[in-house]
Amino acid sequence: MKKFKNSTVAGAFLLATSPAWANSKTGTAPFPIPGNTDGGPQSPPTRNAPRPSFPGKSQIEMASVTLEKADAKKLRSCTVPKVNLTHPRPQHLLSFAVNKHRRQEVTLQFAIDKIPSGNEERVLLLLYSRCLSNKPKIRTPMSRQKLALDVNDIEILATYKLEAATKPSRPGAPMQQMTVNIELETDKLAQQIKAGNNTFYFQAGVLKKTDFDRKNYGVINLSQLAALHFTTKTCPNEAQFSSRIKAENASCKHLPTKTQ
Repeated sequence: MKKFKNSTVAGAFLLATSPAWANSKTGTAPFPIPGNTDGGPQSPPTRNAPRPSFPGKSQIEMASVTLEKADAKKLRSCTVPKVNLTHPRPQHLLSFAVNKHRRQEVTLQFAIDKIPSGNEERVLLLLYSRCLSNKPKIRTPMSRQKLALDVNDIEILATYKLEAATKPSRPGAPMQQMTVNIELETDKLAQQIKAGNNTFYFQAGVLKKTDFDRKNYGVINLSQLAALHFTTKTCPNEAQFSSRIKAENASCKHLPTKTQ
């Protein structure tokens, strides 16, 4: 399994006064909103839009999200009770308690699985948002999974280049796997929790580099949704967890989509 480290994300992670998880040093940026005139993605692809280089619809998976073993004492892992959530539901849901008085760096590991081989250079994106949308804001007809993140709050947390396959891909060809490591600072995380944002959502996506450069996100190949829930001091009880995970983050209550 290939492993990638993006340590420069630490220090720009989860700022309470600005969009979270942004990192200009590594070229990550907000995901452009459809209809923008400042470089937003193109309109939903037409029937004549170029098809992705892999056959069929999406197979990419967010296999797991884990805390690096060496950091197990910095974040307390909490029990996740069964909760009936409305659509969209995350496939992976984790909960952690953080010490708000201590500034520590911890590493989260996102395991991305079943990445189809491609004949062209491609880009793996790790997308992040504090907000969900009941209906996808971008049509992705080539992906089995649909975009669950709200584009008014979405950001590209990390990007990784995928080399073109040395041989033409074919049905049944071996799938690629990756582990993406993202570092965070617990004091900035505590600021987000204090501001009323305690649940964070993620999806991975793959598309050809040419489409990425053109911001043609309609042909992206998306993974399932994952969610991380955080509290300070102690783990929530079942009632507290259920109430918080069902509630919107404070940052989502006044997005443009709420007033349109």
